[in-house]
Amino acid sequence: MDANRAQNDQQRHNWLRTFNRRFYNPLILRFAGRWIYGVLEHTGRSSGKTYRTPLVIAKTGHMCYIPLPYGSNTDWCRNVLKADGGQVTLGGKTFRVAEPVIVPAAHALPAFGALLRISLHMARIEHYLRLRVVPYSGGQNS
Repeated sequence: MDANRAQNDQQRHNWLRTFNRRFYNPLILRFAGRWIYGVLEHTGRSSGKTYRTPLVIAKTGHMCYIPLPYGSNTDWCRNVLKADGGQVTLGGKTFRVAEPVIVPAAHALPAFGALLRISLHMARIEHYLRLRVVPYSGGQNS
């Protein structure tokens, strides 16, 4: 019975990932970069193509934190890990980010506002991607 439940959970999980990629993400990209959603620009591991993925992102000081509700095996996360970073647009500003590290929730949750922190905790998201904000060579982040 537990094997059937795990298989059903995995099927729902895969369906939700596909739905988000095809329908939800394109819709969210229309206003991402403002509010709690940011845009992570990253380069495909094999294709070299540039992708823009809308994500919940928190920035504190020189660090950005991104929840990993589907784990670290998503295409965008694997791309960022392989490329050692990317670019984040959040609150109307764009930052270069590097040194991606998977961290536990206890390290990341304090970066989020109270209501979002409660929601993320209730969603039982165990891991987050931490990225260090780095200056663009020859100038400031915009």
